[in-house]
Amino acid sequence: RLTDMENSVRDIHRYVTAPSFKLISGMQGLNAMLGGGFEKGNVYSFFGLPGEGKTVTLENLLYQLWKYNRGYQCKDKTKKPCIVLLTMENFVRQTVCALYHIMTGGKNLRDCKTADEAIEEFKSHAFEFNIDDENSIEIVIKYKPVNSITTDYLYKLVEDLEDDGYEVICVIQDHV
Repeated sequence: RLTDMENSVRDIHRYVTAPSFKLISGMQGLNAMLGGGFEKGNVYSFFGLPGEGKTVTLENLLYQLWKYNRGYQCKDKTKKPCIVLLTMENFVRQTVCALYHIMTGGKNLRDCKTADEAIEEFKSHAFEFNIDDENSIEIVIKYKPVNSITTDYLYKLVEDLEDDGYEVICVIQDHV
């Protein structure tokens, strides 16, 4: 209402300028198309034929969201932010190998002589969750076979993470 315009504009301005209003993708072209990033509360879909790069795009997006949204402010100040990748196409091990490849600029996890070498490589890219770091974002990767779950599973997953002290700020679902 125009009679309450000043209060309405103040409320809207506070909302759209909050650090948690949009998730920045780290991909300039995508951010430009989205007006700065992914707006909270919205659903975004990526479509394409098999082999056109949807999975690698989503894996890259997971990494970029994690990397460029440090300092995300949760609604509940007692919670830590969390990004969930639910893959219904690739096993968790395949997704972790893909993340390693993305982060290291093309290296393969299987080329590491030991698991400790791979872990150190992840850590050298600051790819770890530090409960004491207020800017840290947790990542949860889950695999479920195609057609094995309903939306009830997603609700339970989010609720379980909330019980563990996390606020899910983004769910990425890779589905065949």
